[in-house]
Amino acid sequence: MKGEISEIILTVGILIATSITLFLLRPLIFKQSEISQDQVISEFSTDIETTISRATAATNDVSFTYKPLPQKYIFTVSNNIIVIQDKITGKSISFSKEGNAINNVCFEDAQKIYVKKINQKIDIKPDSNVGCGGISLSTTTSTTIASTCQEKIISCPENICLVHIGNQKCIEGYNKYYNEIEDAIILENLQDYTGTVENAIYLVASIIGTESGWDQETSCIAGRGCGIMQVTRNTAESSCSDIGTWEEIGSDTIKNIRCGIRVLKNKFSQLDNYASLGYDFKEHGTSNYIKSALAAYNGGAALVFEAVKDTGSTNWYTYGNLDSLTIGARKYDVCVTGDPYCESQGYDCYQCKAAVIRTYVNIKAGQYYDVWPQCQKESVCTTSQTTTTISTSVDFTDKIVGLDPGVALDIVFVPLGFTEEEINSYYQSAKFVYDDFLAKSPFKDCPNGRERVNAYFIRPKDCQNKKCDNFCGNCITNAKECAISNGFEPIFDVVVGITIAQNKGVWGCRPSGSKVLSADYARSQVGIHEFGHRFGLGHIDVCEAPGGKECSGCDLGDDICNSEPNSADCNQDISYIMDYCDGYNKFGPSAYNYLKTDRVYGLAKWLEGCN
Repeated sequence: MKGEISEIILTVGILIATSITLFLLRPLIFKQSEISQDQVISEFSTDIETTISRATAATNDVSFTYKPLPQKYIFTVSNNIIVIQDKITGKSISFSKEGNAINNVCFEDAQKIYVKKINQKIDIKPDSNVGCGGISLSTTTSTTIASTCQEKIISCPENICLVHIGNQKCIEGYNKYYNEIEDAIILENLQDYTGTVENAIYLVASIIGTESGWDQETSCIAGRGCGIMQVTRNTAESSCSDIGTWEEIGSDTIKNIRCGIRVLKNKFSQLDNYASLGYDFKEHGTSNYIKSALAAYNGGAALVFEAVKDTGSTNWYTYGNLDSLTIGARKYDVCVTGDPYCESQGYDCYQCKAAVIRTYVNIKAGQYYDVWPQCQKESVCTTSQTTTTISTSVDFTDKIVGLDPGVALDIVFVPLGFTEEEINSYYQSAKFVYDDFLAKSPFKDCPNGRERVNAYFIRPKDCQNKKCDNFCGNCITNAKECAISNGFEPIFDVVVGITIAQNKGVWGCRPSGSKVLSADYARSQVGIHEFGHRFGLGHIDVCEAPGGKECSGCDLGDDICNSEPNSADCNQDISYIMDYCDGYNKFGPSAYNYLKTDRVYGLAKWLEGCN
């Protein structure tokens, strides 16, 4: 887990004491529950080096606030050479920075580090006055004002949660665990089955509202379920052993959510497997697919399939009847006893399980899923004023040790044509493109892939309302200029311009190695197509081929078609990304392999370090 370069994503405040711009930046990276101390100190070094480079590249005076993850370390700068020593392991990491002069300083264990550029000089200061060896540093005082904003649900229609719990508790739980749910969904690729990450979040929220009412401490019976998503012991031990032990999954909310999301994804996958037998749960639409997955989550995919075979239909409203579901419950010996409603109806335990599944899909989780998108959201902001003690430098000497730090792919998102009031539309579109890239590129096979890709979001007001009128003209120019003026040149690997102009599509311009792309926010799901161009993939035109299965050439001409690195994907389904028609939503096998292995334009160098 890297340290944080900010509390929020690209917010602008003012340093009152010095009247210079303060940039607060936060990379979008996963929290890691386990990481070696060597990795921690290495990533600390990489973060600081990147922050200094951004400060150096900025055209104006700037200040970055960085919160390191390590708590016990010594930080020294001497003659533009930075050394970070881990007090726990004794390991030292160093690097040098040419260009702007950096002040000499030595300090220990600071919780925040300030990296500023003033009058072409780089000044690095801690938030404490303790220097190396306990030496007291002379201090100055600076006051900062910053705003922290987070989009939260504030109200919902009735019936998004168990009646006896009430909506408010579910809203509070949703807001509390939103980030953890989103992270787990992306890590498990659940959005591949629900269409979008947002749909997946609503689905998981509906299950949690049904299973536990957002209470991790709800009843825990190993055979029936424990925790916020009511995961059974057998499921936890067979499917989630890498997430934690049964005891941990039953008691730790975050691990329970992660395991439950994996189980849900597996249910979708099991339903898809029945397509080879002629049973397609998608043929009756997305709603039917979701309801069938909910039935499988509650009763098991095999039970659901028995009901389907009994009726010959994959339509929930056909196979989801009491008699057919009971057949599945009997075959797999899935029972519910002691239920007052079932007893009043004279049901045996198998009929009772069938009734529970019907209620789960028709009245509880299935209905909650329909209601969650109707909830009202707002951006909740808090403004804080902080007076900070900043130290001056002291003379010191220390041993210098070399380092070859790892490389992360840096993506900068730029708003083109958005006003500050439209920031949520811009941010949601950009984040969708970012999530889609992580979910469908080779980074999805990298357990720490999200750490290998950093995303930065520039606010509309910091782009001076730059427009996008010509794809290969001012759109590229304005996106790049905005990234540079905000201190990201030469740091960025990709600049993605998100444009307000609708119906202009998503675009990129040759050559393939161009660093600047753009995505129309109305069709942001095809943003991944432009990432393909950025990393060397060309178009495959199968629009006119019978059935879309034969290659009829590329947009650059038939003579280039077979030389494209993804040309073998001509015979793949036309939904693959580099099709020139209406697909754009995946990487075909040839393109996928190319992205993993090509070291010139592909992702190979950024995939190094996957573990």
